[in-house]
Amino acid sequence: MSEVLSEASVGLPARDERQSLRVARFLMAAGTSLLVCFTLALCAFLDLLPWRAAIDGSIGIVAVVLLFSVVFRTGLNQRFSDPSLTTEQVAAAILLLAYIMYHAGPARAVLTPFYLVAMLFGVLRLSGRRMMLLAFLALLAHAVMLHLLYLRGPGVNPSTALAEFLVLAVVLPWFAVMGGYVSRLRSRLSDSHRD
Repeated sequence: MSEVLSEASVGLPARDERQSLRVARFLMAAGTSLLVCFTLALCAFLDLLPWRAAIDGSIGIVAVVLLFSVVFRTGLNQRFSDPSLTTEQVAAAILLLAYIMYHAGPARAVLTPFYLVAMLFGVLRLSGRRMMLLAFLALLAHAVMLHLLYLRGPGVNPSTALAEFLVLAVVLPWFAVMGGYVSRLRSRLSDSHRD
């Protein structure tokens, strides 16, 4: 079903099964990105987030989705060592999420779990090392965002921000380790299936 959807939506030839699978995975990630847009709108509706931040964040998300869509549609992704561009997609999602959280005000805590959602797309495709690099990218992006909020002025409780960062510093690397473990299991299963 996903192969039919991806071939129909991007006009790929039916014989290019690997590219069709990559596009199907990209479409799942794009759909998940739309959930973030929905969450931003919901937070704005509940007055947890300024509408301007919800709109700007949604525009950024749509722009990133369109950019990767063009890359997959034109086949440019096949020039990369990992044509699925999983690392690049997850990294873009992490950086965009940190930018959105900078403007999110009280909704920041609601959006934090989306770091894990972004990294979830790497579990079946990326090594433990790549997952850990993405976890450290998320920690760095979040730390910079919290520091910039602190410098901006009142509204950030340093103790709460530190606790928020420390929880992420435990959860994200643990998630990366578990993701690497799942990736190794999948790889072994695939090798054994081929044998």
